[in-house]
Amino acid sequence: MRVAVIGAGWAGLACAVRLVEAGAAVQVFEAARVPGGRARTVHGRLGAVDNGQHVLIGPYRQTFDLMQTLGVRREAVLRRLPLSLHHPGGLQMTVPAWPFGLGGLAAVITARGLDFRARLALLRLAPAARQMANSHTPDCVALDWLRRTGQPDALVEALWAPLCVAALNTDVHEASARVLARVLVDGLFAAGRDAGLELPCVPLGEVLAEPAVDWLRSHGADVHYGARVHALQPADGAWQLALGTAASESLTSEAPIVYPGARFDAVVIATAPQHVTALLRTGAAAGAPSGESESVCSALDAFEYRPITTVHVRYPQALQLEPPMHMLDGNPGEWLFDHGEGRLSVVTSARQDAQADAVVRQLAQRFPHWPPALASQLICEKRATFACTPDLVRPGHATGLPGVWLAGDYTAGPYPATLEGAVRSGVECARRIAAAAA
Repeated sequence: MRVAVIGAGWAGLACAVRLVEAGAAVQVFEAARVPGGRARTVHGRLGAVDNGQHVLIGPYRQTFDLMQTLGVRREAVLRRLPLSLHHPGGLQMTVPAWPFGLGGLAAVITARGLDFRARLALLRLAPAARQMANSHTPDCVALDWLRRTGQPDALVEALWAPLCVAALNTDVHEASARVLARVLVDGLFAAGRDAGLELPCVPLGEVLAEPAVDWLRSHGADVHYGARVHALQPADGAWQLALGTAASESLTSEAPIVYPGARFDAVVIATAPQHVTALLRTGAAAGAPSGESESVCSALDAFEYRPITTVHVRYPQALQLEPPMHMLDGNPGEWLFDHGEGRLSVVTSARQDAQADAVVRQLAQRFPHWPPALASQLICEKRATFACTPDLVRPGHATGLPGVWLAGDYTAGPYPATLEGAVRSGVECARRIAAAAA
């Protein structure tokens, strides 16, 4: 089976790897010059930095399974940490990796900056989150759900609102309670080895994207960079791709051209969601049976998007910040990550008003004993994620066009736009393609 995968982000690469394992002949087309999509390594005046800070948690099993397939040693690329929350207002809480969910109980008992009422509210939220995540209870706005479970306003402001916007990239006043509950169950209330965080300790590209490209090429698949697909063209029961730039040295025209390499039995669109509808509509307009493809396009047209701004800061020496992840006051940075050797990153979610110099001043005020920063670099992903709102209609993998499929962190699933959501979507898409071909 000949399959084209459009997009070399984590979803597209996961799909391509699993398709190759299933015996498909795969070609990957990526518009950029590097793999990884919205989770990639970029090069600037600070050297190799990530386009945004990503955090993994223990239940990201599909991601870890894929890393194992690629020969990536998890402990060599990820730094395991307990989930520690240190709020500048005084809240300090660490969740130990204890079995049976006892770590959450220990965290509540030992937390600092919580009164008795807040501790009881924290204990009540764990079973409420499991019920919301796993039942058919109607979805609602996260803030309303938190208030119904008796969370004090002070605790919402200090803990739940920052966690919600960090995990869903959507403000607690508009975020989905069901998706937030799933994140809390798999993160804050996880048990045993699933409890805790795993931070990349190497450039993000080395965690999965670059090893995936190496693996694909070593197993006979082709990966084309600088290959922007502008249109899908049906061809006698198969598909051809119209490219806008060169996919190889022999293709130099800037005008859209049909890629001469193959006709494809299946096409996986693994781009960001805002680029999907144009491809689906070109395929339908070219005469392919459209089925339900327009309803998929309508659902994607209704998506709203939220930015994420990351400011990388370089200092003249290692700062030894413990724990290496800190909550900030949100003016403007919200989360601080210490990568060692004087390299830090500060993240602001769902806003793009953060400025690099303002973040540097914020750090100087928060940590006055630190030396002056040497340099900084701001990266803003203006459409980093979809807005994860209640009852958002997220499309499945089938598109209504025969042989055309979707893979991405925005497809139907329990997680918001996360690395695991992307990998899960790619793996499931590959499974369905293989099953349809069987």
